[in-house]
Amino acid sequence: MTYSPNDKQKEIIKILCGFRPAFPNSKVDSDTMLIYAYALLDMDTGVLYAAMTKILHTCKFFPTVAEIRATAEEMLQFSNNSSIPTAGEAWEEVQRVIRTISPYSSKPWEFSCPEVEQAARQFGLMELCRLQENEVNTARAQFMRIYNQQQEKLKMQREMKAVLQTLPPSRKSQFLAVARSIMAPKTSTSIAIWDL
Repeated sequence: MTYSPNDKQKEIIKILCGFRPAFPNSKVDSDTMLIYAYALLDMDTGVLYAAMTKILHTCKFFPTVAEIRATAEEMLQFSNNSSIPTAGEAWEEVQRVIRTISPYSSKPWEFSCPEVEQAARQFGLMELCRLQENEVNTARAQFMRIYNQQQEKLKMQREMKAVLQTLPPSRKSQFLAVARSIMAPKTSTSIAIWDL
């Protein structure tokens, strides 16, 4: 059976091939381009083009799919003016909020984004307010770990969503069936290899 790319895949391949000469040592061939097109199928071609243009300024070698996706996400956040604070910036924001709002105030705690608020609530708003001076460094490290774990979880969810969007329907149902069987509680503590 011969594989024939659809129109969007052809457009993605055309964009990628247009940038390939800028990386003269690249060993990217037509099979690789088909795989890239399949892996980037969920991405808007305008965003792909913008990401590849930025990559021209930052990469010495033809980028991986992961590098293209990361750059595209950065470009989208920049264009939407919605970049998420780093863990250090989130800690500083929480500290500013704590200094300006009393824990017993009726004024709502306002954060720049849901991610910072979620990390603060997971750590504990009252616990953050009650920190003693000698506990701040430890609390900062714990808060940053919580925040970074949340960001990793969100990133994984975005990646899984992107993968699921590109899977053909038959493969998607196979994947979901396996995922459900893995996540379902087992009555036995042993898992047979055929359950996977």
